[in-house]
Amino acid sequence: MTTLWRTRLLGCLISLVMMAGCASEGPPAGLLSQQQMIGVIADLQLAAAMAKDDYVQEDLVKIFFTKNAALIYQAYGTDHATFKKSYLYYMAHAQKLNEIYKAVIDSLSLQVQSVQNE
Repeated sequence: MTTLWRTRLLGCLISLVMMAGCASEGPPAGLLSQQQMIGVIADLQLAAAMAKDDYVQEDLVKIFFTKNAALIYQAYGTDHATFKKSYLYYMAHAQKLNEIYKAVIDSLSLQVQSVQNE
């Protein structure tokens, strides 16, 4: 009876772990979705590139980037703390983070092509 009970308990625990791992496709509540992360990261990359192109002094680059990062977060209805928590979540889920960065690269590539075609 003890062996049967242990087997059933083990089976239940394994089932619970598997269901928890598959329960949701998206991030937990309060974090940014993959689509939001793509937009924020792409815009932050553009802001960083503009800061480096426009300002030579390191302290001015930081000021410019910090100001623009705040505007980017505001445009996406978020803040730095939420972005950071979301980023840490996606870092723990490498496949999702990889998908985000592939989409960021695609988005930025399209923007470069658009500028070059003008």
